[in-house]
Amino acid sequence: MITFSKFTIIEIAKWKEINEQDIAKAYTCKMMGELDLAKQFMSKSTDKNQLNSQMVLIGKQKVSNWDNVNRYL
Repeated sequence: MITFSKFTIIEIAKWKEINEQDIAKAYTCKMMGELDLAKQFMSKSTDKNQLNSQMVLIGKQKVSNWDNVNRYL
């Protein structure tokens, strides 16, 4: 199981603060080792709702402090 560091969570929050949700989510996926999902978040032609659902399912399984991470997404 992965635990995101405080630094990683701060980085996610910074992207969200400047209204770059897709980058915040792509970065989160990258940190979980889900590179294909990260690339999909950066693509303009994908269904973001479906990607969000996928990311949440994977995050709950892989990240021990997912609740802390998810509140910044």
